[in-house]
Amino acid sequence: MPKSLIILTLLFFCPFRLPAQESNPTTLAIETGLVGLFDAERLGLFLHLEPKHRFSKNGVIGLRIGITLNTQTIENYDSFQFIVNRNEEDQRSDNGVISVVPTYDHYLKQVNNFRPYVGAGVGYYISGSYVEASRIVPVDPSEGIFEIGVNNQVGLLLRGGVESDKLRLGIEYNFMPKTDLKLPDSTIVGTVDKSYLGLSVGVKIGKKRTN
Repeated sequence: MPKSLIILTLLFFCPFRLPAQESNPTTLAIETGLVGLFDAERLGLFLHLEPKHRFSKNGVIGLRIGITLNTQTIENYDSFQFIVNRNEEDQRSDNGVISVVPTYDHYLKQVNNFRPYVGAGVGYYISGSYVEASRIVPVDPSEGIFEIGVNNQVGLLLRGGVESDKLRLGIEYNFMPKTDLKLPDSTIVGTVDKSYLGLSVGVKIGKKRTN
């Protein structure tokens, strides 16, 4: 993990200690959900842990730490020449991403027992280390499978949903720029898109705000 991210994490938690003993407690949100609901081949799961701190009536900051499975969509530019991230049975290889994202949520006016919120964040997404690619008809008989590196990236989180007491329902979009898949000879065989849309359900652990 980069040193700057570690420093950011420490600075984020330091202000929580004293206010948490007063009227704005720190809580822990635990969320799970599905990604790829509109693409059966991309269906995956995620789990998020997020310490949160309410610093105003409508404002909450947090640090979301999560792991998500099967977020990648791979475009093969020439499926007649290349096999990209597939096994011998032409099944997609699994993948995942770990994310560390500072967040901000703004709460809107409560309706009955439900309080809507919108939120955003910018953080670091740690992806799988490589994507496998091979030629269907190798130029060189000794040529095997190429392992193409997939870089870690800074990404953007946009989300919204509703809370009722300790229950939290939401929808989120995690955006990361597409990455070219390039062979050692500089041939670009496709792209990998790590952005994903997810539906989540979660709970908050901690005391309610006291006036």
